Amino acid sequence: MKLTVTFDQLSHNWYAGTFYSTYFQRLKENSDIEVEYVHTHELAKRYNLRTDYNNSLPSVFSPYNLFIINEENNKTFIHSWHDYAPAIMTQGSGIENFDVVKFVCTSRLTQGEYDNKSQNYKIQPGFYMLENWDDSDFIEKNKSNLKEYNKAYFNGLNYGLRQRFVKTLSESAYFNIKIKDNGGFVPKPTYYEELSKHRFGFNLDGVGMICYRDLECLGLNVLLLREKLDVLMYEPLIAGKHYVEIIDSDIKNRIHNDDEKNYILEKIESKIQDLLDTDQVNYILHEGRQWYNRNCLKPKQFEIMDSFLENFEIFK
Repeated sequence: MKLTVTFDQLSHNWYAGTFYSTYFQRLKENSDIEVEYVHTHELAKRYNLRTDYNNSLPSVFSPYNLFIINEENNKTFIHSWHDYAPAIMTQGSGIENFDVVKFVCTSRLTQGEYDNKSQNYKIQPGFYMLENWDDSDFIEKNKSNLKEYNKAYFNGLNYGLRQRFVKTLSESAYFNIKIKDNGGFVPKPTYYEELSKHRFGFNLDGVGMICYRDLECLGLNVLLLREKLDVLMYEPLIAGKHYVEIIDSDIKNRIHNDDEKNYILEKIESKIQDLLDTDQVNYILHEGRQWYNRNCLKPKQFEIMDSFLENFEIFK
């Protein structure tokens, strides 16, 4: 069987592109198939489509996507790490040019999106990625650091709903908040060292409703505090087992009201203090790191990707 593999590495240390490139080399070593590489831009040119947006939809030819195509019958496997991956499964993105036998994604893959898009496509909930290929090395280097601070660490961009939480939680002694786009940017080695020395890591949904920070905290044995993670995954992240849901619907309903600030702070700080006073932390840390080992270590991710291809039966 001859398969065409399409991706765009984009940069040598970008996780998505480097994962795809490394996985292509893995496929080349498989004697049961023959593989040929075609750059994403070249594939897009065949259909006279763009690689960013088509018809106001994220393009199926995004560099966040991997194609594996059987050119004989057009049966196509697509893996996407695009923040708006489910939207790609809409006529007009370019996906209509392929006989898609399986579409793998996680970002923004809510149950509602799954129910809607699975009427036309076989969807496989996937695993998530770190930002850079060498981030996993920084995590392993810092995972055993002493937890010096009984605080929740956050270092990220400040946009959307985050702005309201940053404004409120910056007044709490339980939080150490740094804003990348307002003087808080630190180099990656420093970032991982700082995060690893905090007992807690705070996170809110990113654009894709999941974030690099989720994986970073789990890998570093830093207790992840966040709102409920509402995306489908190959192995779900479960509140109370892998992370603590510290931002509930009650708090989210009040966060836009400045008069509710003291109520929100008291409620969140009380939850953190309760965690410090119990043995629940060690259980969740252990389960979180084990989840990371199964879903985020590169060899495991390659094995999971292999399983998605079903011994290449999906291409027949």
